[in-house]
Amino acid sequence: MDINTGIRQLFKDNFNVSREWLDFYFSTAFDESCALTVEHDGTIVSALMLDEYRMKLGDAFIDTGYIFGASTARRQRGKGLMSGLIKDALARARNCGYALVNLIPASDRLYFYYQRFGFTNVFYCDQRRYTSAHRFNIKGSYRRVDIDYNGFNRLELMRRATVIHSRADFDNAVSDIILSGGTAMAVADDDGDICGMAFAAPDNDNLRVKLLLATDDNAADAVLGELKKEYPDMMFVVDACPGSKPDALCPSGMTRITDVRLLLDAVAANDTAAEQVIRVHDSLIPGNNGVFIISGGTVTYTDATIRRLTLDVDVATLSKIIFNSSRVGTVFGLPSMRPTMQLMPD
Repeated sequence: MDINTGIRQLFKDNFNVSREWLDFYFSTAFDESCALTVEHDGTIVSALMLDEYRMKLGDAFIDTGYIFGASTARRQRGKGLMSGLIKDALARARNCGYALVNLIPASDRLYFYYQRFGFTNVFYCDQRRYTSAHRFNIKGSYRRVDIDYNGFNRLELMRRATVIHSRADFDNAVSDIILSGGTAMAVADDDGDICGMAFAAPDNDNLRVKLLLATDDNAADAVLGELKKEYPDMMFVVDACPGSKPDALCPSGMTRITDVRLLLDAVAANDTAAEQVIRVHDSLIPGNNGVFIISGGTVTYTDATIRRLTLDVDVATLSKIIFNSSRVGTVFGLPSMRPTMQLMPD
């Protein structure tokens, strides 16, 4: 059985997806080189995808992996097959130069499962709800325009910390949202520049806005107002980017550090004044164990030091410090920032 057919069968048996979505994914988005699999008697019985994404952290960029479609045949569960694949994925990620591996658990209980491997909650959305009677207060002049990748990319890069989508990722996301019965739309300002964009799909009796990008609050209201014209009788549930005072933070994904040195290089680039001596512990990735010294915008590694430690933490705790509110960063003397990860295959 070839990999495409085997993984497609696993997806069909394990996930609530349509034949149309399967046809789209395996003809357009599937990349065999990103698949990790386990076979039994010539049949793929467990698999996951490890896709590559760029991630923006302030003024720096890192390469990351994204685990998607983790699934095991029902009769093969409980044998540790997925645990082995996740460990293999972490090792491959480090070898590929990925600083992190991210994922979105398919259910709430799986958050606890992934914690066994050093994953921790760092991605959140600020979930805002608008009743069907809500009217968006639009100030200024905007007009609806066709969506395009350049406008999307420019708005996405305005975020301080976020997973970045390539042109192919963008095209796949548009196709995915349309397959789910939703829409992707944009608005432009008087200069013709795209200043707001939204991806949304019906979810039971609500309209779920899976991504909202905008230059400011007015542009955000403008694109939501355009959505209102198409879905006038639905409540809106908006997965917004957390601001300085979020209304309702909801977990939306996890991360796992696979290369501490690469991550701290990005952290140091964002604060050349930071002075840290950090000992890190990692039970799964030996190369992450040791002392990392941040000074003058650079990072050096040593097995041990007599210098006073500023932090002595495991990889999960380090993730929670780096990917947090700026207030937390101030306490620890690091440029902390809340990241976002949206429009991912999940």
